Amino acid sequence: MSEITAMNANSMLPNTEHLVTAICESLDEVARADDRVRGNWTNAICTAVERRLDVISGEIGVCFGHERSKPKEEREFLFDFTAFILDNEPGFADWYTMQALIVGEIEFNGDLGRDFEKLMFADSAVCFFVFPDSIKEHRPVDELDFFSKVAQKRIRSVSARGNVPPVFVIASYSGEHRRFMTRVIRHEPH
Repeated sequence: MSEITAMNANSMLPNTEHLVTAICESLDEVARADDRVRGNWTNAICTAVERRLDVISGEIGVCFGHERSKPKEEREFLFDFTAFILDNEPGFADWYTMQALIVGEIEFNGDLGRDFEKLMFADSAVCFFVFPDSIKEHRPVDELDFFSKVAQKRIRSVSARGNVPPVFVIASYSGEHRRFMTRVIRHEPH
């Protein structure tokens, strides 16, 4: 197996709040960075999250980006960002994702709904979605409000089936304020 480390599927999963904190702190870091770093938002955000996840556990696998210098297993697969744990069947060389910890979509060019919809298919502890507030596809509703409502519906749907729903981190970058406006949407048991 390449440079991705494997966490035994029977190991304790990282605390969801730690994963959410890693995402939010990474967004704050990127928002404070100079314009040259923000020129490649996806790489800057993913690299910051990866660095924080490594502190949580060196056994969390991460894949993002398309750089040919990275092993194929560490490049983007299905989502802009994926953090996961792996396991294999004893005696076989193949490794498979046992649990997605974080999946993320980062969009700065429009067609937000299409990228956000990918997150509806994920079985992940945390899903994050990042976009600039300059994109206005759901007027008169604010994009942050729109996607927060969709995330709430997804959480209700998953929990109605008796499953643990993901936590959603939805962040809209404000060029005016030079920071991310972030919402964390989680299951609120009644």
